[in-house]
Amino acid sequence: MLKKKYILPKTKKTQNFLKSENTKFFLIKYKENNFDFCRFAVVVPKKLVKKAVERNKIKRQVKAILKDYVKIGNYDFLIFLKNKSNFAGFKEDLEEFFKKFEHGKNF
Repeated sequence: MLKKKYILPKTKKTQNFLKSENTKFFLIKYKENNFDFCRFAVVVPKKLVKKAVERNKIKRQVKAILKDYVKIGNYDFLIFLKNKSNFAGFKEDLEEFFKKFEHGKNF
């Protein structure tokens, strides 16, 4: 699980995120912040996953993957789920995104 300081507050979710990237399973929006670490928010739309139990499970899985990437810079990430998959698919997709992100910070 992510510590509370690595979770983006709900009031910050509505601010403008200028940069975005599409991956196979996610739409990832990001912007710089004033901290020494990254903060994350995961959004699973109700249209895509009807049951709250399943939405929360997906959020927990994605946050478990994201805990490895809290020290890659000073960014806020807003992660929207586009397609359903399993844990391995999510992990592979996010690893690929963050590998690209670390090499070229602004794509």
